[in-house]
Amino acid sequence: MALLSLLLAISPVERANQLYRDGKFQDAFAIYDSLVSSGIKNPYLYYNLGNTCYRLNKKGYALLYYLRAFYYIPYDVDLRHNINLLTDEAVSKNPLLRFLKKTLYSMNIGQWLMLFLILFALFSILISLFILKRVESFLWVSLIFLIISFIPLSFSLYWMKELNSHQAVVVETTEARSGPGENFQKLVEFSEATPCRILRREEGWVLITRGGGSGGWVKEDYVKEVNP
Repeated sequence: MALLSLLLAISPVERANQLYRDGKFQDAFAIYDSLVSSGIKNPYLYYNLGNTCYRLNKKGYALLYYLRAFYYIPYDVDLRHNINLLTDEAVSKNPLLRFLKKTLYSMNIGQWLMLFLILFALFSILISLFILKRVESFLWVSLIFLIISFIPLSFSLYWMKELNSHQAVVVETTEARSGPGENFQKLVEFSEATPCRILRREEGWVLITRGGGSGGWVKEDYVKEVNP
């Protein structure tokens, strides 16, 4: 009786966490997934479910839940590391995209905006000194700060787009086609854990595009929306 009471007192999350620590990833997944399916929206639950999916080699679903957690806690260093790891694997053919994503995720939107404001404030101070003192060096340095300030501003604007736009993840590797049906020509393969955007839906198919610009129609079962 005492043992039964103890088991009932343990929350589902604590049970799942213990199963994960014990290496029983499939059992942990079942509990985490049931909690998410019940409508619970919690970034740490998403994060734990993402870790469990990764352990089960479900990298597409791992990225999906990491990004759902990222919606709430973008400043979490471990979370950003895991996202970078998975997106590097999925977009490995485009080193520029990898670099930009790593830079973007190095700070959250508030930090990028703060950096922009600091740089713009320095520009304002120096341009004011130039107007008062007529020292040419103040002008050139102020222009440098102004130009540099557009970098964090651009990342801030992109951050807003990332957080608010319609995003999705390819959860299983699939072929994209030129139209919504098996009879259409195959265009390109989308690897699991590829971030993408949904452009249209039609009869069980979705038209998606990824960062590099390529896209096509895939069955909607292979794509899951990030926005929780």
